[in-house]
Amino acid sequence: MWGANNDWELRWEGYPFPDDVAASFTDPVIGLDGVEVTGIDPVYDIALNDAVVHIRHWPAAASRRLGDRR
Repeated sequence: MWGANNDWELRWEGYPFPDDVAASFTDPVIGLDGVEVTGIDPVYDIALNDAVVHIRHWPAAASRRLGDRR
């Protein structure tokens, strides 16, 4: 997870799938009131008030190909 203040990005490889993570924020049992989810798998933005978490599924192959250093 990277970011500052009200703008964050969460990247990971493998499970859970990004659509499951996005759905969990609005789930009637475990979700958060007032959350808005936008995007299409594998890229979603989760917003609550003026804060945003950008979730990105980042498979290992893409990470190696783009030279990502974590």
